Amino acid sequence: MSIPGDSVLEQTFVGGFGTFLTLYNYLITFRILLSWIPQAQGVAVLQPVFTVTDPFLNVFRNIVPSIGGLDLSPLLGFFLLNVLTQSTAAIGCELPEEGKGGKGGEGGGWGWRKGRLAK
Repeated sequence: MSIPGDSVLEQTFVGGFGTFLTLYNYLITFRILLSWIPQAQGVAVLQPVFTVTDPFLNVFRNIVPSIGGLDLSPLLGFFLLNVLTQSTAAIGCELPEEGKGGKGGEGGGWGWRKGRLAK
């Protein structure tokens, strides 16, 4: 993920938080796959996965009831993580000032001119 910005601190924070959210997304996916294996909750090595992901998923379990024994709470969890990931990337982006270039401005880039797309 490439994030434009003025400072190294901003890029480090935004990139690091985006990476954290992506890794947490993978961890929740792993947790969902483990839920299909009934013996997985008893394995000591896997307990950190349950400890880290269950509080997040429990928030959504109180909102979304299970339908026919199928837990749909991870869908809301994935949606929230996706929104946070996209918002994190948007925080690091800067909007071009009007009339100083950027997309659609005079300084190049793709823009609409006289009703058609022009470069």
